[in-house]
Amino acid sequence: MFKDTRCAFCAIQGRVVDCMFESEQASEWQLFIAHGQGGQGPVAGFDIINNRLNKPVYSVTTAIVERLMSCAPNDDEARIRSMALNGQLAVFQMMRRTALTSLNWGEVDAQRLELIKCVVIKHTRAVLHAIIAES
Repeated sequence: MFKDTRCAFCAIQGRVVDCMFESEQASEWQLFIAHGQGGQGPVAGFDIINNRLNKPVYSVTTAIVERLMSCAPNDDEARIRSMALNGQLAVFQMMRRTALTSLNWGEVDAQRLELIKCVVIKHTRAVLHAIIAES
């Protein structure tokens, strides 16, 4: 049961990474989201992204963490853990230029995209495994 649950979380993260880099409008989305997160964009735009993208993803990933922790729904620790795990992706969305410069990369090609996904998923598996061990 736990292995399938961990795999589901990792599959979600893998798909999010794909969307972040493979969308034809990835750079426009990056700017739009960064403005919204910084409070500079329209509130309506933030609300749409939050309600149609962020909330559904976070509700599923939080439910997975809650299940692994064997805790009640809406547990603050589970929500924080879910946010922290998903936050690994934020550096490549919100701080893409910094990430690419730090890696000495001019762009993210298919091989580099796979490396990003591999590292994020390995980190996620390790943390989820630790959560199971704690429970």
